[in-house]
Amino acid sequence: MHQPLLFETVSKSMIHGPCGELNPTSPCMINGKCTKHYPREFNTTTTTNKYGYPLYRRRDDKKTIKKKRGTIDNRWIVPYNPYLCQKYNCHINVEICSSIRSVKYLYKYIYKGHDRVMISIENPQDRIINPNNEITKYLNARYVSAIEACWRLFNFGLQERSHKVERLPVHLPEQQHVIFQEDIDLSTFLEQPPPTKLSRYFEICKDNKDDLTISNLRYIDFPKHFIWENGNWQKRKQRGDKIISRLYMCSPRNKERFYLRILLSQIKGATSYEDVRTIDGNLCDTFEEAVRQLGLLDEEDNEFDKCLKESATY
Repeated sequence: MHQPLLFETVSKSMIHGPCGELNPTSPCMINGKCTKHYPREFNTTTTTNKYGYPLYRRRDDKKTIKKKRGTIDNRWIVPYNPYLCQKYNCHINVEICSSIRSVKYLYKYIYKGHDRVMISIENPQDRIINPNNEITKYLNARYVSAIEACWRLFNFGLQERSHKVERLPVHLPEQQHVIFQEDIDLSTFLEQPPPTKLSRYFEICKDNKDDLTISNLRYIDFPKHFIWENGNWQKRKQRGDKIISRLYMCSPRNKERFYLRILLSQIKGATSYEDVRTIDGNLCDTFEEAVRQLGLLDEEDNEFDKCLKESATY
């Protein structure tokens, strides 16, 4: 035996069950089948099934160990890491994560909430008087471990948020998203749709052209000086340095909206959509043209064509 300590740890801590025919009352058994799919099949190589789960190599080397409920071979061994098992001498299940299900698994554990315990409250005298009492009281209580209790006793913070992320919509003229009730008059509603963060930004810049502070603000800088409340931008009094602005992502396939997003992150004090695509006093026909006028569009794709044209002249 090459690794006797590892063999001892695996034999003691890394065996599933046993269940199935060896132990039909095992907790993992539902409807006569093991929910963990043990015993597994022997495999000569590690492969992946159609669901993205790995099928580990399990050698049929005829080696077995005796347990109280029967004989155990490699089909009952839980996947493990030899180094970790020998270092800590305990049960440590290590598996390969190779699909999107691993992300969902981590998401579930991060957002599953605090630990809880279900407590049944009964009166011993009631049990004597009425042993078949079907009325029980359950208290869904909070379980606080010793570490968390100590953390709270010392008044340490449990969570913290240093910055606020302000998301800014990007939409073309009269193409903003609107939310309305079923009983509202749509014709009246569409004539005067509710303002958006972008439309209010244009209005404030237009009404405060002489204010150097506002006229030098880009759309992405606006939340650091204003706060969005009740459908309008209100002057911010403090904590402007704790704001992170994020423009909504726009697909390059939607060209005009994509180029509008680029311009909004560059143009200062824009008063309208026309003002956004006005470069050096010239009104461009499209946002794409305005982006090209400012030199903000990557022209690397045209370098190959230019190189071939230049070579053709020789």
